[in-house]
Amino acid sequence: MINFEDRLRQALEQGYDFSPTEVVGRAYEIVKSQMGFFIGFTLIYLVVSGIASSLAQAISPGLNNVISTILSALWIPGFFYAAHSAQKGEAISFNTFMQGHQKAGKLIGFQVLLGILVYLPLLPAIASLFLQDNIVEEIILMQEMAQEGEFYMPVVSSLSIILFAIGFAITLFLSVAYSLGQVTVVLSDFSVWGSLEASRKLVQQKFFTFVGFFFVILGINLLGALLLFVGMLVSIPVSLVSTYIVFADIFKLQEDDDQEQDLRDHFVSH
Repeated sequence: MINFEDRLRQALEQGYDFSPTEVVGRAYEIVKSQMGFFIGFTLIYLVVSGIASSLAQAISPGLNNVISTILSALWIPGFFYAAHSAQKGEAISFNTFMQGHQKAGKLIGFQVLLGILVYLPLLPAIASLFLQDNIVEEIILMQEMAQEGEFYMPVVSSLSIILFAIGFAITLFLSVAYSLGQVTVVLSDFSVWGSLEASRKLVQQKFFTFVGFFFVILGINLLGALLLFVGMLVSIPVSLVSTYIVFADIFKLQEDDDQEQDLRDHFVSH
């Protein structure tokens, strides 16, 4: 059994490195080796998520966000499970992608906490827009002027702009810092908060490398979207498998379990 605490400590003490483009290349090879399963599950996820969100929105405005959060919390981990099995040379099936349901409570809790932490820095700007700038009235006025064929730009205070700029910068930083959080909570024995902290500590060591990785992944998905969205059936799994590879390399998942290695070292030393 892998001791994730020890391997996290080793990674932080000894350091690590990776190339975003090399990781994406390896991810594509894994996806290509099981292309039918990865594309099939991506298509199922997108279709089910779209239909469920539409029905939820029709039932009650805002309910679609709840449904989307739950589905992404339970189904996105499937790509990590499948990548882990494929890398170990194990056969995968659609059941492999559904293993996230075994950690349903933990995964949903992670998704909710992540959303709160990432978007909380924007709250002061939102409060300023509503309480100081009366943004609702400004938007209504803009719509009325547009109906009359005139253009009107809502007036926003300097305070709101500054608060938004600061909040956006912090949100972007936290998004990158916690980018390994989901795969960590899926494949390790860390708690929800422990997974977020592990991700933050690891990403801070190579923050600009992760920023580069973020933009490489963004570029891949933009390219997939430009290809009439059909390309996203490949770009989405490649993006998620890339995140898995970074996690797997840092925690050296390809190496022997710690207890087995310790046992061998014991006999060798004697």
